[in-house]
Amino acid sequence: MRILIGLVLVLLGCTHAEDDEGRCYQVYPKRWHFLDPNQPGERAGLLLAEIDGDLYTVLPGGENPYKEICNGTDYIASKAEEHLPDHDEKIQQFPCFFYEDGAAWYCKNSSCLAHAYLMCDQGDTTDPDWEVAGGTLLWVDDSGEAKHDTPEGLLLVYLNDRNGYEEMIGGTVCDDGFDDHAANLVCQRLGYKHAADWGSEPQNQRYVPYSALEEHDIPILIDNVRCSNETTNIMECEADVAKGHDCSISENLWLKCSSGDDDDDTEPEWEIENAFLVWLDENEEDREGPEGLLVVHVAVNNDYEQMKVGTVCDNGFNDHAANLACQKLGYRYAADWGSEPRNREFIPLSVLEKYNVTIAVDDVRCSNGTTDILECEAKIMEGHDCSHSEDLWLKCSSGDDDDDKKPDWELIDANLIWMNEYEE
Repeated sequence: MRILIGLVLVLLGCTHAEDDEGRCYQVYPKRWHFLDPNQPGERAGLLLAEIDGDLYTVLPGGENPYKEICNGTDYIASKAEEHLPDHDEKIQQFPCFFYEDGAAWYCKNSSCLAHAYLMCDQGDTTDPDWEVAGGTLLWVDDSGEAKHDTPEGLLLVYLNDRNGYEEMIGGTVCDDGFDDHAANLVCQRLGYKHAADWGSEPQNQRYVPYSALEEHDIPILIDNVRCSNETTNIMECEADVAKGHDCSISENLWLKCSSGDDDDDTEPEWEIENAFLVWLDENEEDREGPEGLLVVHVAVNNDYEQMKVGTVCDNGFNDHAANLACQKLGYRYAADWGSEPRNREFIPLSVLEKYNVTIAVDDVRCSNGTTDILECEAKIMEGHDCSHSEDLWLKCSSGDDDDDKKPDWELIDANLIWMNEYEE
């Protein structure tokens, strides 16, 4: 049946370009959302299905589970293009799937020319009327233990149904519309003084891995939080509460709240214990010398049993920082430094991935008056926005001629040679 999928897609209003394997596979929608900027909060709009943490549109069709989506109430199904003529670009940003023979299917490299728009009956219904009942900050540590009521973590909210039809549900908050004022109001609601920091990816998965959210089927419950400057209570801010969203789990909010005390931070205080320049040969043995990838050992309170090995990101790094780093390593100054592409000459990416080497230090910033690299500001095991392509390498010098590990070749002479059959 899947062999005919290209023809089926064209007939149903989709275009499809099969890849070499012609792969179309079955998908399983978990939740449904409505998106219509003209009717926020209504059970009407572009129909979006949540599949593996991403949002998909669906092709209009008679097999679509409209009745189930509308909780058994009457509905009107049509094409989104008729209701949202000025939002074609927004509609097309989502991948599209379709129903056939009672199953949902998605074909790679396909796109739909029409998208389902569903309007559920708003009359007498048993739909829940959700309100925020509470919230907490969640941080799952390396052992898998969940820490609640900490001053930082992924923001989780709990919703109650005012109508009493549904049990309490829990989920995350999307970062759309969120700002510093909203962050302060949330932290104050949680009993703190203000928000010291907040954000979404990539640090949100440091608190709760995406895999854990997907495994436990944790939904995104709140989107488009908007707080006016005069608002003094987060509960008075506007928001889409369990009314659908256009977010992915990468947009989940995290917060770091503060009560103004020094002991607010629950993060371990990581310190750099040692540093090395590493240049591996083909046998993965260090050549030892004044140049290589900058690798650091970090630990908490000199606890060497929990020591971690990591690289340093080039964000914020400059010539002054390079000189200080080389001086800390026992050299006089930095003859050269950088990141990609040369960093891979010293340690291949495959080796870093093989040994699960993390990026331990980011945003190194040294003022001109700083004389010790350890006195510079930096994020040590505090999350980063780097990739291993930004790993730092250094070439240090003590001012001697033999600093360079590589031979410095120069042209001495040249000849033209022509050997006969007797090699003469």
